[in-house]
Amino acid sequence: MKRFTMVFIAVLLLFALSACGNASSSDSLLSDYQYQAHIDNNDDILILAKTQKALEEFILQSTQNEIISAFSDLDESYEIKSNDVVSIEKVEFENGKSADSYSTIYVTARNNSGKSLKLLNLNIDFIDENGDITNSTYPQYGSVLDDGQACRIDALYKGIPYGIRIASASLTTLPDDNYINILFESSFIAINPTMQDVPKSTVDATATPSLAEQAYLEATTLNASDLTKTQRGTYNYRYWNFGEDEISKIGGKTVVNQGAIYNAISWDIANYKDFGAGSSSLFKVVLGAEEKPENANQLIEEISAFVFPDATEKEMLAALESCSCVNGEFDYSARHYEFTISDLRECANELHISEEMLGYILAKLDEYQSEFVFIGNTLSCTINVKTYQSVF
Repeated sequence: MKRFTMVFIAVLLLFALSACGNASSSDSLLSDYQYQAHIDNNDDILILAKTQKALEEFILQSTQNEIISAFSDLDESYEIKSNDVVSIEKVEFENGKSADSYSTIYVTARNNSGKSLKLLNLNIDFIDENGDITNSTYPQYGSVLDDGQACRIDALYKGIPYGIRIASASLTTLPDDNYINILFESSFIAINPTMQDVPKSTVDATATPSLAEQAYLEATTLNASDLTKTQRGTYNYRYWNFGEDEISKIGGKTVVNQGAIYNAISWDIANYKDFGAGSSSLFKVVLGAEEKPENANQLIEEISAFVFPDATEKEMLAALESCSCVNGEFDYSARHYEFTISDLRECANELHISEEMLGYILAKLDEYQSEFVFIGNTLSCTINVKTYQSVF
């Protein structure tokens, strides 16, 4: 709290100054107000009072909010250092799909000023893993916010933010229209949960997509125009043959199911196990080997536990969960999964498959209600599997 130096100037003195022709802007202020306030070089608040009564009235207004009001009456903005006037209670990150899309950050702030507000601005800094500021934005809540009430303010960021810092804000109080700048005594910092388990060396949103992400994008963006229709009514694509059940009509547009490549590979694996035969791509795509490895039978047997016809998400996710670079929640009963893969390359190595094959597995999982966010060599994923029961 600032120290106060109260200076009472008699009415006669003020009149004397006016009579001497020393009229100034201070005179015009004092003709409208009973007192004038300013801050000197010692950080003292000097009160220039017109009468004893005016001075006493000002002393009664000694709380912080009333002092702010006094400064606003004199058309001066006021700045305070406090973490109590506005509190930041929660930050939520809704990540975009890629580095080229937009993420949304939701900030919950509560008004503790003791007054209603008609305007609340948050100054949000986006920070990198070193804590350096990379960008800033100034979202606003423009309606009335009562004392003790919280609001949710959203901000946009192109790409995937590492985290945010909120060090200051501004507000306008009701009913007196006081404009106040707030410097938080301690900055509020929130790190994107997606980034917390990601090694710094893998965080590069501008880097070339990983091999797993490239395969995922290939499978999830495959169009009917990319396929060649055979005389038997099936479709060829690269090494694989798709049945008509992999082609769907959505909104008049012909699309290929995201899991079509995974399904074709799963049949190759099944045929290899049963008959010792498979497509020429089997070892190259699944194992990343140009030639058949000596332990091919053992590897294919292991992989067939999570790559096979009619597999559900449970077999694929159980394999992913077994990897040391995968962390998160796997609720197989509720069929809700939320996890991160901190190293896609290592994940593929631990599963004894190629990065390309990992991408096709992820594309198959994308057939469910899901959200995939790739950042460099990492992945953040949320999957919710909806189940329906017949009423008959």
